[in-house]
Amino acid sequence: MSERRVGTGLIGGGGIGELHLKNLLEIPQAQVVAVADVNPEVKRAADACGARFYQDYGEMLEREALELAVISTPSHLHRDPVLAAAENGASIYLEKPVATSIEDLRAITRAVEERGVKATVGHQNRCDPRFSALRGMAMSGVFGRVFKVRAESSTGWGFNVTPQAWRWRRALGGGPWWQNGGHIADLASWVLGEPLEVAAFSGTYVLKTEAEDNLVAVVKYRDALAELATCYCLGVQKPVGLEVYGDKGYGAADPLLGFRAWLNIGVVKGAYEPEVAEVQPHRRLMELTVDALLNEKAMPIPLGAGVKACEVVLAGHESAATGRAVKLPLL
Repeated sequence: MSERRVGTGLIGGGGIGELHLKNLLEIPQAQVVAVADVNPEVKRAADACGARFYQDYGEMLEREALELAVISTPSHLHRDPVLAAAENGASIYLEKPVATSIEDLRAITRAVEERGVKATVGHQNRCDPRFSALRGMAMSGVFGRVFKVRAESSTGWGFNVTPQAWRWRRALGGGPWWQNGGHIADLASWVLGEPLEVAAFSGTYVLKTEAEDNLVAVVKYRDALAELATCYCLGVQKPVGLEVYGDKGYGAADPLLGFRAWLNIGVVKGAYEPEVAEVQPHRRLMELTVDALLNEKAMPIPLGAGVKACEVVLAGHESAATGRAVKLPLL
């Protein structure tokens, strides 16, 4: 008897969708049945892996008996594919951010809950061993009482993107806060719990574009604060980094600084550098998603976590626009 595989359909084959397709094809327990994209050129990728191609994802969902729908459409176009997938009973892997408006966020949450389908969100940084080890140290008390988290994702993408591109149009999910803010908001809440309030400032300090090129937010938690920073105008690439501050130590997982901790606990003083394995976080999250469906486990990153991160991003934009702190939750 052959081993069961998870029949999967990809909605949105460009951009991050290309990476999701590559990862799915490398996971033996996943079977890519179909690919849907409005761009007919994506058919070549579907043909290459023996998957059926559709330009209408609704038709794909109705015709194919999919167990998993991987949704990687542009950020502002997440709602309708999620509603269609839930209506057809497919479990969902949804790229972040969950939505770019409170109305879409509410509709997505309601559809998943009412249809009872499983859903996970593409906050793959939780699958990075450096971040998970750092969080583990924080949760186990290695740093003592944690009173602050700092997370940053800053890049120089803005220098390579024309001002008219979607990455600079906030309504389409453009700008560094929409693109990267959700990742760092998720890491902060993963360590600190429920976010309660957001205050933010933003501007176009280097690149004169419609969306901000720089945004900094402070998020209040019950017993701690988080500093979150994003920009598109840094002269070097500095992907997601996480720092944890406690009354007995400090730890950092940063692509430029490395992964290390400084402790002051009894005889343990000075620098400590944990060893972690190298893992491709996007692929690992997809592997965990497939495994959850095969073995009836909880999804690796629940929809609620993605909603929480999305609310922080929405509140950050509102705060930066109005000059007032915004209380959470929004739903």
